[in-house]
Amino acid sequence: METRSFLPYMLALAASTVVGAQNVDTSKPPEPLPVKEFRFPSYKELRLPNGLKVFLIEDHEQPTVTLRLQIAAGDAYDDIPGVAALTAMMLTKGAGERTAQQIAAVIDSVGATLEASSAGDFSSVSATTLKKHLRLVLDVFADVVLRPNFPERELEKLRPQVIAEIQQERARPSSLAQMMARMVVYGVNHPYARRRTEQSVGQIRTSDLRRFYERYYRPQNATLAVVGDITEKELLPLLRHAFGGWKKGELQLPSIPPPQPMPNGIYFIARPGSVQSSLVVTAVTVPYVHPDYETLDVLAELLGSSFGGRLFRSLRETYAYTYAPFAFQTRAKSINRIAMGADVRTVVTDSALQVIQQEVERIAQESPSEEELNRIKQTIVGSYLRSFERPEFIATLLQRAELYGEPKERLQSYPERILALIPWQLRDVAQRYLTMTALRTVVVGAPEILPRLQALGKVYEYTTELQPAVAYQPVSLSVQELLQRYGAAIGGMEAVRSLSSFLQRSKVHLQAQGLSTEGELVRKWRAPDKSVELLKTAWFQQQTWSDGQRVRVEIGGVAYDLSDRERQKVLIQAHPFYVLFLPELGFRCEVLGRKGEHIVLKAEAPYGGEHLYYFNADTYLLQRAEKTEPTPQGDQAIVESYEDYLEVGGLRLPKGMTVQTPWAVLRFENSYQINPPLEEGEFQFPSQ
Repeated sequence: METRSFLPYMLALAASTVVGAQNVDTSKPPEPLPVKEFRFPSYKELRLPNGLKVFLIEDHEQPTVTLRLQIAAGDAYDDIPGVAALTAMMLTKGAGERTAQQIAAVIDSVGATLEASSAGDFSSVSATTLKKHLRLVLDVFADVVLRPNFPERELEKLRPQVIAEIQQERARPSSLAQMMARMVVYGVNHPYARRRTEQSVGQIRTSDLRRFYERYYRPQNATLAVVGDITEKELLPLLRHAFGGWKKGELQLPSIPPPQPMPNGIYFIARPGSVQSSLVVTAVTVPYVHPDYETLDVLAELLGSSFGGRLFRSLRETYAYTYAPFAFQTRAKSINRIAMGADVRTVVTDSALQVIQQEVERIAQESPSEEELNRIKQTIVGSYLRSFERPEFIATLLQRAELYGEPKERLQSYPERILALIPWQLRDVAQRYLTMTALRTVVVGAPEILPRLQALGKVYEYTTELQPAVAYQPVSLSVQELLQRYGAAIGGMEAVRSLSSFLQRSKVHLQAQGLSTEGELVRKWRAPDKSVELLKTAWFQQQTWSDGQRVRVEIGGVAYDLSDRERQKVLIQAHPFYVLFLPELGFRCEVLGRKGEHIVLKAEAPYGGEHLYYFNADTYLLQRAEKTEPTPQGDQAIVESYEDYLEVGGLRLPKGMTVQTPWAVLRFENSYQINPPLEEGEFQFPSQ
């Protein structure tokens, strides 16, 4: 089998001429060697009696085998946003006669891997194993694909993890900007703009997963790629045994409608306290198999290709507005978009947008030079050819071509087509697809940049939940009156002022970077200003002491050196009901008005940063707080949500609380004691 026939071509493209003669002009870069012919690596295309198409890519360098099943049903096929992803995730949570734990134990026992996921147009199941364990792993793999159980208890364990991931995505400005960009260019209800929410994931039941599975997980709607140390003669009997029972079924794939872009303009999401703005300038392009797709891909590379891209040279090198600008084109079947942008300092938001616009106008008005285009083309083709060092890349290309309806012969000629592009073709697609009427702009940043954006054009304001922002309605409440009503709602100002001690115990669920753990929080407070707090999880332990003047924080038993602002924050927020005393604590407060179901109080902290407190307009209970807080990573946006208020000792306190940060989501289930006996020694600072 010829799996390395591309190497001479790749090396020729990347190499410089090696010359030993003394008359070489060292002031000029060496020229690339002549391009040699590229041959697509060999593979075999098989088909099982049930219609399952199989691609076999033999690679006998290592005694391993990788399986990748791709099903033509991803997030774009959701009837309930999130159901495709949850269906894929639940495949490994119980199948055949095995529970989730048994599946994991079998796979781990032989050092194999097994995972399932969903993307826009497809879902996939993948496994990698040593060849000697292939029969066992394939048995589990077939169970997962053909006989998933979708146990209710596993869904209930998975649901809060997925919700935490959603909340983390919204806490990241760049993720928020891209979600908004998809809505803007495709349309709010378009399948490619569809997004899972806490509400949609919360309503999904196992019956929804089974229905999605039965509708789309069919052999004639899937392809299987097998890569590794195995021959056709060895493989076919194993596949017939594993997948022979997978029956064809009626298949009706939904069609993806054309996009319906939202009105042209700037879509702004205000994120109080942001010190940067996330910018995305985006436009609809074409389906993957469209003749212009590859030219647009090269155009995106020219604009944002790392150190060689125009946005890098202008936004970073010329103006120092950002560190890492970007440009890309998506890779979906039915329709795509081009996007470019950067995370920039708040004060240069409007200037950076103007620079991006100038670069787009420039490429539409004048073709790139031959030298610039050749550099980009060589980068693209070189990356393509280097990727063939991984046989899994070949499998990905073949499965994508099958799913998207691309003739496989085009995989062979891809380098030739890219290298044949000439400068005027990039100018031509820029003129047709990147017009000012086609482009939409998304900005996520601090509220104070709004006037600057309005000077650039029509601005549509949205919330961090990607809903149209509702203007504040005036209310006839002063700051003091609003806080008094909040105090009355939780049991009365007198009850709070007479509080002598307070104890909170919380079960904690923490999720970060796709991982989760449980823990507990114990918080004690004793009048007038002593507090101690202990947060314990399997990952870390953090303890905080304060006494009105001093603060000490230990992480894993090691003292942490706080900044002055962090120390002031701890001292101010030590009181369990500090919100009632914001003006007394030095906050500059203003009632912004009513927005939806809430009356919103803005408070500028004495240690810097803006807080927004959302009080229910009917009950006056605090339901949400959006804060910009000092952290070791700089100022960060923190969102706290409070729910299920319960009465304890004459006071009303939230049983549930969620804290969203850019790096983690924490959920608390709280219990309280009012005026418990707490000894002075419990608040003793550790010896230095």
